[in-house]
Amino acid sequence: MLVQPLDPVSGVAVLNRKPLSQAELDFVARVPWAIAGTVQEHIGRTLANEAARFAGIADADADAVKISIITPLYNTPPRLLTELLASVRAQTWPHWELILVDDASPDQGHMALADAAAAADSRVKVIRAAARGGISAARNLGISTSTGDWIGFADHDDLLHPQALGVFARWIRENRDLNFLYSNEVKLSEDSRQLGDFLYKPGFCQSTLMRVNYIAHLAMIRRDVLNGLRLPDGSWFRGAYDGVEDHDFFLRMSDLPGLRPGHIPLFLYCWRRVEGSTADTLDAKPYVHERGVKMVREYLSGHGLEALEIAPAVPDAGNRFLRVKFSDPVATKAARILVVVPFKDGWNLTHACLESLERQKTRATEVTCVLVDNNSQDSGTRRHLAAWMGQARRFKYQVMDFPGAFNFARMNNDAIGSFATDETTHVLFLNNDVELHDETTLDVMVSNLAHDKGVAFCGIRLDYPGAGGLQRGGIQHGGIKFGLEMRGGPLFRTTHMTGAEEYAMDDHVVTAVTFAAAMCRKEILDGIGLLEESWLPNGLGDVDICLRAARAGYRNFYLGSVTGIHHESKTRKDFCEDLEQVILYERNAALIQPMMLRQFGYDTFAGIQQGAAWFAKPLRYRIADRANAMLQGILGPFHRQLRNLWKQWESSRKPAQKSTRPA
Repeated sequence: MLVQPLDPVSGVAVLNRKPLSQAELDFVARVPWAIAGTVQEHIGRTLANEAARFAGIADADADAVKISIITPLYNTPPRLLTELLASVRAQTWPHWELILVDDASPDQGHMALADAAAAADSRVKVIRAAARGGISAARNLGISTSTGDWIGFADHDDLLHPQALGVFARWIRENRDLNFLYSNEVKLSEDSRQLGDFLYKPGFCQSTLMRVNYIAHLAMIRRDVLNGLRLPDGSWFRGAYDGVEDHDFFLRMSDLPGLRPGHIPLFLYCWRRVEGSTADTLDAKPYVHERGVKMVREYLSGHGLEALEIAPAVPDAGNRFLRVKFSDPVATKAARILVVVPFKDGWNLTHACLESLERQKTRATEVTCVLVDNNSQDSGTRRHLAAWMGQARRFKYQVMDFPGAFNFARMNNDAIGSFATDETTHVLFLNNDVELHDETTLDVMVSNLAHDKGVAFCGIRLDYPGAGGLQRGGIQHGGIKFGLEMRGGPLFRTTHMTGAEEYAMDDHVVTAVTFAAAMCRKEILDGIGLLEESWLPNGLGDVDICLRAARAGYRNFYLGSVTGIHHESKTRKDFCEDLEQVILYERNAALIQPMMLRQFGYDTFAGIQQGAAWFAKPLRYRIADRANAMLQGILGPFHRQLRNLWKQWESSRKPAQKSTRPA
């Protein structure tokens, strides 16, 4: 193998068995590649250096991981196939094969290009299907003829980043225990000149995958795992689900007991926006909605789960993912739930909360609600509480007095310590100013926690009263993320997601959920401990314990399809003291810093558009932003004074400038 010298025009160098043509070099130089979210200004030198590092790995070496890329073709526009071929042949990793499977296209204009590519490079193979079979049949045909150790899939109108296979190969070599890998992706304009919609994917989460195929591109699966997905008829993809065949494939794969997935937080795949592609709009393939619903219904049935609601995505209504509600008959019937409701006076709010709890249609064997009274002074509250306790109710109710100063964490912890038993299976944290709107909330939360044992805390969407959903200011809580921009204030910022662009209407994995309405299995609390009482008594304790769960290897899940009403004031935005922000940051810095600085798979489905704009800033500006924000958090109110003094000192050192403005 030889390292091709730098081309004097494009500056692109590649390692390849067959030198790239000038047209291919020019194309690779023209695309705004952005492997880490910012456009790579020195792509030619980068590719040359990386290719040189791989040059010494021969086919016979143990590290020479061979990767098979399978691409179905059907009436493929010749220009788009030419560009895909260039992106694959420009790969810095040389040990690959590209299998082009034509699905009996009526228009054969692209096949001359495919045949020419195969003649010029032995790693390109062309297969012609005898009859039209659909994308699943084409992929199955490609798999059956592949020889790689790992297998991936690329669409005929998309691009692979030239470093994509090299990055995958490095991850495979350095993480031998992993058997499935996927990367981030970015959308590409039809003319290949603009990037947009950077999708920062989360770590592997089966619960999220059930609702949306966020894995999509680029994914690689080790051959032994692929063999475990082989169907009785010898195929891997199911033709009945063409259009969502990859979603069905990944969802079935998620059930494999030996699956060890890994997420590569780099943008290694460009998903092209072309007319008729789902990269442009979900409405491009209407049948996808129906097949997606059918796929999830079959999946739930196969796991013994009862489908309460399955509806397709409706982006105009704010639902970007499949809307899936289900109940686990076994888990719900075995559930013994402890509900903790702290309160002080305000019986009208507490009464509405308890009435919504009583309306729950649940199979749970036992529901015990502990009302934690924190120094209620209103005689009406005591009178109404006594009346409530004196009447027959569906659930058990207990009252616990908490005479000390308001300490949300200790109130909940004391209630759990006093009333949870060895038989308690779940704990529901519930504010007295929250009403559970959906009557299946308890069963849906229990069922989601039972289905995915990797989920620690499960929260729901909370709307302001009278607003509802996506009306202006209607959502109070849509999952918790870490803000990407420092808009004044302390060291960093936690943000309640509230918009459709932040997936507040959908079910998905998140950084944290609010404990105004959140459930967990009691065994989680037994393992990671209760809420922090001393340093985080009234603010960010829920975020802290969610991050502790993440450190222990768990995830947190948000149900945007399950709603409640939160009577918290809309003007109450900053809900904690600076000290609590600092404590949370110091305690969880190992997790928070990657979330803030790189978005590497931790903070999920949050602020994607904002993230792309933020990544457009040069690194030095981002570092300066972080440093300034850190000082602001440490110095508090003195920060602005010091900045003003600094500016005055700088101004005093500069000579006065004459105005050049015309009179």
